[in-house]
Amino acid sequence: MEKDYPVVGIDVAKESSYYAIRRPDGTLYGNTFQAKNDGKGLSFVLKKLRKVEETFGKPRLVIESTGYFSARLVHFFTSSLCE
Repeated sequence: MEKDYPVVGIDVAKESSYYAIRRPDGTLYGNTFQAKNDGKGLSFVLKKLRKVEETFGKPRLVIESTGYFSARLVHFFTSSLCE
């Protein structure tokens, strides 16, 4: 089933998270990657997400619920992408 938006899956861990980006047609966009859950790592991810948005439209983020660790990412992405 084709969607009209890209999807970003995030596997959350304490120190870093793993990311996979799917195009609207469901195919993988680039390679999966890992980024630290610190300012530098999240800035790197934000750059990638902005490029995805420019190319395909606003992505939907699917974040693993891990309590405290995922809550930090939800807060970061909500405040950074919902401008």
